[in-house]
Amino acid sequence: MPKLFGKVIIPKEVFEEVTVQGAGMPGANEVKEADWVEVKHCADERLLRAFKLKVDPGEAEAIVLGLGLKADLLLIDDRAGRNLAKEFKLPIMGLLGVLRAGKQKGLLQAVKPLLDRLINDTGFRISKNLYDEILKYEGEV
Repeated sequence: MPKLFGKVIIPKEVFEEVTVQGAGMPGANEVKEADWVEVKHCADERLLRAFKLKVDPGEAEAIVLGLGLKADLLLIDDRAGRNLAKEFKLPIMGLLGVLRAGKQKGLLQAVKPLLDRLINDTGFRISKNLYDEILKYEGEV
């Protein structure tokens, strides 16, 4: 992540979801101790309350923070959150895009082993068609 994006700014809600509620899950300790992760508070409470009516709290905070910071990119997978971010013209990328970007920049040799680990170890959901499409696009079939 730091080689792709430099510093990654996340809202407190997302940090808590990953490091406290997700304690013991893959990546939780890495995020908790990463010097490239900066936790920030969302300043616009009114907008945050409105967004929480549409999406989960973590996604709402990420979108509000992204808007407030005029973020270059919002990393988000949740479909409702992605749709809301698009309404506000925030550029978005999901985990699959991050993996593909990592491979394209030569930081990963292959996407398939990581996709398989995500699916098997964390319950990450991806349709068979999308899975096959990504591997085909990345030349891994």
